[in-house]
Amino acid sequence: MAKTKSKVRRYSALIHTVLSFILVISGIILLGMVISKESELSKIKKNNREIENVIAQVNQNIDDYQLKLSEIETLKSEIDEIKSTYFKNAVELETRARNKEGDYKVAFMTFDDGPYRLTEKYLDCLKEYDVQATFFLLKKDDEIYDDIYKRYKSECHTIGNHTASHKFRSIYSSEDAFIEDLKENRDFIEEKLGYTTEVMRFPGGSAQCSYEGVSRSNIAEKMSEIHYGYVDWNCMTGDGESGVKSSDYYYHRLISSVTEDDRLLVILMHDYSENTLVALPDIIEELQRQGFVFLPLCYDSPTVKKQ
Repeated sequence: MAKTKSKVRRYSALIHTVLSFILVISGIILLGMVISKESELSKIKKNNREIENVIAQVNQNIDDYQLKLSEIETLKSEIDEIKSTYFKNAVELETRARNKEGDYKVAFMTFDDGPYRLTEKYLDCLKEYDVQATFFLLKKDDEIYDDIYKRYKSECHTIGNHTASHKFRSIYSSEDAFIEDLKENRDFIEEKLGYTTEVMRFPGGSAQCSYEGVSRSNIAEKMSEIHYGYVDWNCMTGDGESGVKSSDYYYHRLISSVTEDDRLLVILMHDYSENTLVALPDIIEELQRQGFVFLPLCYDSPTVKKQ
């Protein structure tokens, strides 16, 4: 009987020990779970703070972007106003020169058929003399000209439309054919420069229309419907004629045609001519010496014919 009681006590002690161990392990596990949960909660809170910081930064960036966008819009508006004022003053100066008021003299330097690889050097020369010109462009969708297209715009030259193809037989086959070719180039130039042309030059000059049997007046009427005017020229270097001449020839061909009574020049040149490029600085300096101010053409210019 005594042995039985002793065994019971040993089993009770063992059970108590096991239970105590289980309780201790359970406590450790629970404590670990609590610590783990608190650690996870801490991480979640930290992540939330980081997310909140990111959101705050994004909101700040949005505010900064909207502010810069507003500043850009304001600047664009100011630039448009400056350009509008510039061309208004240019038209007034041209009008006075045309009416031979005082000593006002205006020269429009125009270049046909570009762009060309050589155009960049023409732009360098014009930039050196701070001269704005008018470039009558063809449709030339080649990436080698991309930098030149950017310079036309950034250096404030006027862009004119010289038709997309410059192919006399097709563009002068009918009035509609001419207008379609003109529109094709207008859309191309707008895509390349973000600039909608309003001035054009007929390939070969406006007289070419009658040579090919189409009506210049009909074409001009159709052009006015899409807000286009055209311009010819009254002096040139002759670089578009057959046979390459020297730079001296091009210089004297142009300068000798200018008289003391001339108040308004529209100069025809081509920016593929290396010898015209050589003569260009002397041409600019001589015309400046004679009192001419160089201006780019615009739609409102009295020189641009609307009919």
